[in-house]
Amino acid sequence: MNRYDVFVGKVAKFKIDFVAMQGGIPSYFQVSETVKDPDVLAWDLRPLKMLRDNHPKTLLTLDVSAPADIDGIIVRNTFDFLL
Repeated sequence: MNRYDVFVGKVAKFKIDFVAMQGGIPSYFQVSETVKDPDVLAWDLRPLKMLRDNHPKTLLTLDVSAPADIDGIIVRNTFDFLL
């Protein structure tokens, strides 16, 4: 069974919605209803871009589009991610 410890993270003054730890290895998640507005996209990506490690970073959104990679951050539809 895959077990994760999940908590809220923080980089400087910015919140990371979820940090999922498994075996001491983090995966970072931001969640946004939509990132169609460039300002919202930049806001949600900012804390993930501030992280200086090579662990997985994902932005989940309800926007329906093909998965994208923005500077190593995966942008995925939330429902596709959960399935």
